[in-house]
Amino acid sequence: MLNLNFFTPVSFGDQPKSCTQALLETVDSYFYLGGKKAYVIPGHIQQDIKGTVLTEDSAPFLITALKVLSYLTVILPMIMLIAKAILRSFDSFHIVNVQQVLEEGIDISQEITQKIQQLMPKILNRQNQDDPEIIRYTSSNLVFSLTSVPDLIFKSTNDIDRRFEKMVKAQEVCLAHQLGLLVIPHAKKFNVGGRSFIAEQRFNIQRHESAQEQLHTELSGLNETIRQLAIFIAKTGFSDVEWRNIPIIDDEPSFQGSRRIALIDLEEMTSPVTGIFGEGSLRRGLIRCLSSEEQIDIALTEASRHGIISPYVAPDEVKAKRIEELQNYEQLKQFHARNGILENPRKPIQIDDLSTLDLNLDEQGFINKGLVREPITLQNAVEDVISQINKKIDEAPIAAAVKGMRYMLLNTSRGTLLDYLRIGLNGEEVLGISSDEEENQVWLKRIINALVTKGHIFELAMVNSHGYFVQA
Repeated sequence: MLNLNFFTPVSFGDQPKSCTQALLETVDSYFYLGGKKAYVIPGHIQQDIKGTVLTEDSAPFLITALKVLSYLTVILPMIMLIAKAILRSFDSFHIVNVQQVLEEGIDISQEITQKIQQLMPKILNRQNQDDPEIIRYTSSNLVFSLTSVPDLIFKSTNDIDRRFEKMVKAQEVCLAHQLGLLVIPHAKKFNVGGRSFIAEQRFNIQRHESAQEQLHTELSGLNETIRQLAIFIAKTGFSDVEWRNIPIIDDEPSFQGSRRIALIDLEEMTSPVTGIFGEGSLRRGLIRCLSSEEQIDIALTEASRHGIISPYVAPDEVKAKRIEELQNYEQLKQFHARNGILENPRKPIQIDDLSTLDLNLDEQGFINKGLVREPITLQNAVEDVISQINKKIDEAPIAAAVKGMRYMLLNTSRGTLLDYLRIGLNGEEVLGISSDEEENQVWLKRIINALVTKGHIFELAMVNSHGYFVQA
C-alpha cells in the first residue's frame, strides 16, 4: 500500500466532509498550482487509511497568479503550511492502484488461452463465419466472444496497449470524480501466440444502435447519468459519443432510480468539444444523443462549467437541431402506429393500385443488361424499388428497434438503382446531376418522393455518394 506524499493536494470532491477535511481541502487548494491531485474515493479504506486516486487537474491562471504573489509574503504560506501539517494529522491516505481495480474479476485461464490459440486462424480470418464457437461483433476490428466463455469479450488491435491505457484513465476519472453511474468494463491484457488481447467484461445489453437510441429516447432516470457523462467527456476528451458506445445497462422500463451506462469503446479520446457537440456526420456527440430539453441543458451547463466551447456551432444551435430530431422521432412513432408497423415491424409496403402514386407509369426508359440495352417502364421501376425496400426490411437484424429495421440504404453504385438514376423525365438519359432540380427529375428520386408523399414510407432521410437513405 503506497501512502500519499505530504505535498500532494487532497480533494474530497462532492462527498460529505468534516470541518477538518473541508479546511484541509482549502489549504491544499492554496498550494495547488496544477498537475496531479489526489481525489478521495468513498468506501476505499484500508486500516483506517483512506484510498485516493491521483489524476491530472488544472487551476485557473488568474487564481494561480494571485497565489504565487501571496507566496512572496512568506508569513502567509508559513501559516498555511503549519495548518496543512496539523490537518493532515487527522487523516491518512494511500494511493489506489487503478489498474488493479480495472482488472478485478477477470481471470484468463490456461483453458481460455488454449482455446483462442486453437481458433486463431479462424479468428484472424475476418471472412470466416462458419465456426459456432466464435461470435463476431465488428468486421473492421478483431472483437469477438466465445460461446464457451460467455462473460468475456476479446479485443485485439494494433494499438492494444494504448487502448488499455485509456481504459485505465477512464477508470481513474470515474473513481476520482465519483461517476458511479458510468461503468467501465473490468478488463485485463494477455498474450496468445505473440499477439496481445484485452479480455473485457461482457454486459447483457442491447447492442444494435437503433435499440440503444430507442432506450435513450424513451427511458426515464437518465438525467444524473447524463450529467456524469458530460463531466467524463470534459475530463477525458472522450469523443466517439454514439448510442452504440454508451449502452444502457439498467434497461428494464420498470427500473427505478438513476440508470447506469457502460462505456464499452474508449479508443477515441481526442476532443471534449467533439464529445459534447459532435462533428458533422462523422460524430453524433452527446447533445444529439439526448432525449429531452432538460437533459440538453444539463449537458450544456457542464460543458460551460468546464470551458468546453465549439468554434463551429453555438450551444443554442445544436440544442435546436436535437429538439428538431426528437420531434421527427415522435412523428415517426406516430407514422408507425397509424400504419400498424409497431405491431408488425417487418410489415411490407403494399400498394394495390400503383396509379395512386400519381406517376406516369407508362413512361419508358432503358437499362443496361450486360452489353444490351433493354426497355423498361416506370411501373417496372416502381415495383422493383418497392421490392428492394421490402427485402431490406425483411433482412433487417432482429436486434434492431422498429426504426432500425426500417432504415436502409438504397445503394446507387450498382444494379438497377444506378440505372434509375440515369433515366430522367420522359425516359431521357441523364449523364450527370448538377442541381436539385435535375435530381428531382430522375426516376429513383421521383419514385421515393411519391412513396413519401402518399404515406407509404416516412421520409428520404439522407442522400450521399453511397445512395439514398430511406426511413420506411
